[in-house]
Amino acid sequence: MSSKSPEVQAIEILAPRKFHRLFVAPATEARGPLRVSYSIAGIEEGENVETILFCGGMFGTRWQAVFMDWLASKNGVRVLFIDR
Repeated sequence: MSSKSPEVQAIEILAPRKFHRLFVAPATEARGPLRVSYSIAGIEEGENVETILFCGGMFGTRWQAVFMDWLASKNGVRVLFIDR
């Protein structure tokens, strides 16, 4: 049994950088810059990794990566979860 509080355990699970990614698509004539948040489940690095793009419903999709991380790692794939 862990001596850490539930709050500390939750922070340790949710803290990895792979669950908190962001990129900005450049502005076009039709719109300004577009911020896109996403997360990665499974294998984070490597060019020769099978990659799955998951585009779920709006708001909070990237948090699903936390639940899929173990399964994706075990199967040797990377899953990108696009948030918005």
